[in-house]
Amino acid sequence: MPFANLASVIHEVFSSGGRVRLQVEGDSMWPWLRQGEDDVILAAPHVRAWGRGDVVLAVNDRGCYVMHRVSRRSRSETWLLGDAQTGEEGPWRTEQVIALVERVVRRGREMGMASPRPGSLPGRGWRAGHSGLASCG
Repeated sequence: MPFANLASVIHEVFSSGGRVRLQVEGDSMWPWLRQGEDDVILAAPHVRAWGRGDVVLAVNDRGCYVMHRVSRRSRSETWLLGDAQTGEEGPWRTEQVIALVERVVRRGREMGMASPRPGSLPGRGWRAGHSGLASCG
C-alpha cells in the first residue's frame, strides 16, 4: 500500500473500533523497537489520555511518518524523540499524531510499552525508516 494512503487506512480502521498492526522500520527507537523483529499494535489517539513517554505515530505536512516517543506536549503541540536520538523533533501539531503504540509484538509475544525515559539512551542521530516511515528528512 502506498504510504500516501496509510493515514486514511488507519483512520478507517480506527473508525470501526479496530487496531492496526505495522512492522517497525528503522532504528531510531532502538533498543526498544527493533527493525526486522518487531511489529506494533496501534490504537486511535483518543482511546486514552497520552503524553510524555508514550510512543505515537505522527505524520507531517509532507506525508512523512515518524514513530517516536512523546518528550513533551502542550494543548496544541507535541515534541517527539526517538529512544536512540538526542534531539527533539517538533513542534508537531497535536492533530498530526494519528495513532498510539499500544503494544509491541516480538517473536510472536506481545509486550507493553514501558521503557527508558525519553533521551536517556545515547543517541546516534539517525532518522528512521526506509519505506518512507520518516525518510523525508
